[in-house]
Order: sequence, then structure tokens, then C-alpha cells
Amino acid sequence: MLDKVKISSFQLSVLIIGFTLGSSTIFNPAFMAGSDAWMVIVLSLLSGIVLIAIFSYISILNPGKTLIGILTDVFGKIIGKFIAGLYIWYFIHLLSLVIRNFMEFISATIYYETPMLFISSILVLVCAYKIKKGLEVMARVAELLIPIIIMIIFLLLITLISKYDVSYFFPVLDKGLKPVLKASFLMMTFPYGELVAFLMIFPHLNKQKNVFKIASISVILAGLLLLVVTLRTLLVLGPMMVSRIIYPSFISVKFVPEIHIEVLSAINLLIGGATKGCVLFYSIVMGIAQILKLDDYKPFVLPISTILVGLSLWLYESFYEQLSWAEEIYPFYALPFQIIIPIYVLIISYKRNKKNLNN
Repeated sequence: MLDKVKISSFQLSVLIIGFTLGSSTIFNPAFMAGSDAWMVIVLSLLSGIVLIAIFSYISILNPGKTLIGILTDVFGKIIGKFIAGLYIWYFIHLLSLVIRNFMEFISATIYYETPMLFISSILVLVCAYKIKKGLEVMARVAELLIPIIIMIIFLLLITLISKYDVSYFFPVLDKGLKPVLKASFLMMTFPYGELVAFLMIFPHLNKQKNVFKIASISVILAGLLLLVVTLRTLLVLGPMMVSRIIYPSFISVKFVPEIHIEVLSAINLLIGGATKGCVLFYSIVMGIAQILKLDDYKPFVLPISTILVGLSLWLYESFYEQLSWAEEIYPFYALPFQIIIPIYVLIISYKRNKKNLNN
């Protein structure tokens, strides 16, 4: 393992919470189901718990190894490195999507006339700086900032109480179960399936036996926070508005009486997005270094930063094109990386460990 740094259980927990919230509060697929959005959050959280269990036990069955090393062991050097290369591409593509999400959000809500190139460059440079400083610094920053996200979420929940309308919960399943299942499948792949990137982080936990416990509790907490944000937004805006406007979670905060508090919502989104970006960025450069069997990942930070800026600008011509791709194509594109390959790796790892125990 290249990086010998160890992180605490709390640091891993806040990284997972920040990663899961990340851009999920900007683009929340649950709102596609209108008044049944809360149901989507609950169903997708159940799938998230299953997925994080798969990722955790892969790490437990392959102690001290990152995703790259595990793939090489399971599939062999040639095929394993090829699949590892595909994962690196997936992480690069995913991080470019995250950056593009925040570029669109910032330019649409805060800095209307700021060029997207400038916004993208700043976002990438912030992540690159933390990656250069190492995983320990990245974890310590999350340790300081993620609790702020949680406090702001509950602060906004309380300040909007006077605007809540419980009738927005009804009618239940007005359009049937299909929209709920579709949105739940989308949320399974975004954000829960993307936690596969933590297979590059899990080996750094100082108490490996606690991986599943910490990871599962963190996912549950993140899911509950998403539920709080979803309920708050739904109760303020109603099912018609949340399914039609672009940034419902941000817009709902504008209804706080006599106070312009939406800046707190923007801060939350940026902290979560930066945490998710750093985890993916670290996974990319560490993965490349391990594939090439190099002792340092830092020389790759600048070249990858350049690629990320260019790719985030080039990927889509408009926000609506990105939204369409995210809803219709991304879940199936991500499926092999998030579910199919990990399940196969888990089965092979389990069989090998069982065989070794019998011998």
C-alpha cells in the first residue's frame, strides 16, 4: 500500500457522510416521485446498506489491499489491471460529473456571470491542494467541516417550521409504484453505489475489524440526513414544485421568514461536494500509482486536475442534457462498477478465504 497514513473511525465516518450527501442535495432523484419522495429515500437507503456491506466485506476479506490490489488478485495481473484501469476511468468520469454539477449550481444561483472555466478550475484546485497534502489532512478537514453540514441541516429544518404543509404528503402513491421504484434504482447508483470508491480508503482505517460497523452506521446517518432534507423541501414546496424546479433543496431555504439564509444551504452543498471530490480524486491518483507500481501518487495530481477541468467543461452542452443522461443512462453505465464486479469479487474472495481456512 503506497500511503501508510491511518485514519480514525470518526474520520472515515465523516468522509462517508460527506461523500454520500455530496451532490445528492443538488440533484436529488427522490423528487421525481413527488409526494412519495420520502419513500424513495427509505427504499434506496436499504439498498445502500446492502451495497456498503458488500464493499466492507470485500475489504475485510482482503486485508491491507486497495481496490487495485484486490482486482489484480481476483482477475490476474493482465485482466485485473485492465479492469482497474476501467475503474480509474469511471472515477475520473464521475468526478467530472460532480464538478459539472457544482459548476452549474454555482453559476445558476450565486455567481451568474462568472465563467464556468474559472469555477471549474477553482473547484479542482481546492481538491488538488488537499490531495497533495495527503489523506490525513483530507480526513481532518472533513472531521472539522462535516459536523457543520449536520448542524446547518437541522437549523434550516427548524427555521422553516412555520412554512410546512403536511397535506403535501398526500395522496400516497398517486402515480403508482413505478416512479418510486425508478427513482429508488437511480438513488441506489447515485449516491450509494458510488461508495465503491471507499475500497481505496478502507485499508487506511486504523481498526480494520470495524470497517463494516463504521461504514454501515455512516451510510444510515447520511441516509437519514437526506431524508430530513427531502422532507423539509417537500413540506415547503409541495410535490408539484419539487418535481419541476432544478434546485428544490436550495429554493426551499428562500422561504425562511425575513432572513436571507440560503447562503448556509450553499455552504452545505460546497462542503459535501468538496468531500466527495477529494475522495474520488484520491482514488484516481492513488489507483494510477498502484497500477504503475510507483511510490508516489503526487506527480499525477496536476495532470489529472487538467483533465478534470477540460472534461467537466466538455461533457455536456447544457444542464438539461446532463440531467437526461444522469436519469436515463448513468444507472446502467455505473452498474458493472458498483454492483456486478463487486459481487463477483466478494464471491471469489469469500471462496478463497474459506479454502485457506480449510487448509
